[in-house]
This record gives sequence, C-alpha cells and structure tokens, in this order.
Amino acid sequence: MLKEEYKNLKILYVEDEENIRSNATSYLKRIFTNVYEAKDAFKAMEKIETFSPHLVITDIKMPKKNGLDMLQQIRQKDKDTQFIVLTAFTNTNYLLDAIDLHLVKYLTKPIKHETIFPLLMQCAKKIFDNKNTKKYICENCYFDLVNEVLKIEDEIIKLSKNETL
Repeated sequence: MLKEEYKNLKILYVEDEENIRSNATSYLKRIFTNVYEAKDAFKAMEKIETFSPHLVITDIKMPKKNGLDMLQQIRQKDKDTQFIVLTAFTNTNYLLDAIDLHLVKYLTKPIKHETIFPLLMQCAKKIFDNKNTKKYICENCYFDLVNEVLKIEDEIIKLSKNETL
C-alpha cells in the first residue's frame, strides 16, 4: 500500500533503450510525483547533481559507461542514495561487483509489478525511517528533506524553491 508521503520521493530511472525507459518511467509516474529519466550514465550523473534523487534504478549494460561504474563513482561521495540495478544478463561477475556497492536489489529483466512495487515500498519506508531525512533545527522544528517543507510543532511551512536550495 502506498502511503501519501511516499509520493514525493525523487526517483531516477536510467536506461539506454528508449521503449523500456518510456514504459518504466510511465509506470513510476503513476506511483511517484518526481520521476526523472536518463538515457546513459553521463546524463544520469547530471540528473543526480541537479535533483538529488532518493532512489536510482539503473540498467547495467549501457553505452559509454555501464551502470555499475556509474554507481561506483557515485558511492565515492554518496552513501545514502538507494540503488536498484537491472540487467538482462545473469553474469556472475556483475553480481559480484555489485555486492560492494550496497544495492537495495539486483534484478534481472523483465521486471514485473509484483516484483518491483514491494521493493519500491521497501525503499520508500527506509528513506522515511532514516533520521537523516529530517534536519532538526531545535526540538520541535525540523526541515523535511524529502518533502522540502519546514515543520514547526504541527504546522507545515512550505518554502519557495530558493529557500530549499
């Protein structure tokens, strides 16, 4: 079951095959409000810099730079973003390389709703349960990084885009 608060999570889907990417992002947009897409690792890195997604779902085999190399580069700076890696191949070497990158899951394509939806909910729960998503200013005042709102006692204060940067 999708909690209302989960809808604000930022999801990046990285896939070089346009039809797969289009179908997957269409599916994700029915669940989440903030879904971004990239056709390769370089575009994904730009989107990550710009939007700071909470979850990145990436293919491994892509031209120029594969998904695991991209993930390895991201992990040098970012230990918190969650990653789901997709592949059409059951190559053991990829799986072994992926273990050290602290993935949420390594899935083989094709991906079905019954497989991905519970995983997305697991990721969302983990993100919301993570105390790092709330930056406390004082005991009863914090900034919610996921929803980008300031909460003072029980009052939610929406901030402008400039105020949340």
